[in-house]
Amino acid sequence: MDIIESNCKRLGITCVDAKVWDSMKVNEEYIGKADKVLADVPCSGLGVIGKKSDIKWHRTPEDLKEIIKMQDIILENASKYLKHGGELVYSTCTINKQENEEVVNRFIEKSNFKITEEKTIMPYDGSDGFYICKMTKE
Repeated sequence: MDIIESNCKRLGITCVDAKVWDSMKVNEEYIGKADKVLADVPCSGLGVIGKKSDIKWHRTPEDLKEIIKMQDIILENASKYLKHGGELVYSTCTINKQENEEVVNRFIEKSNFKITEEKTIMPYDGSDGFYICKMTKE
């Protein structure tokens, strides 16, 4: 929270009202009210392994299963905050298809969203790997 508030102040942004909330739970107050939502979900971090080499020693297959369950829930919850025509961005710092395309495809199959942009950025020459998918609520 301090980092968000500090960056907003530094950049002169006054329209951000940062709040702490458990994204595994739906906040009824915000259902259907947002034009845009960013779901930057917890992930395995395989796209940033170059900077955080301990990831390879501490991640297990069981961890991955739990992370994917969380991603599914958070994406579903985040989608509820959008107005009709709103945009939802799902992002991770991993290049693992199970956490990226497979999570999004499961969500798309059971929702009224369509993918409008999707990109996997592979780690290269010191840069990190990421996945970004923008969806629109129909």
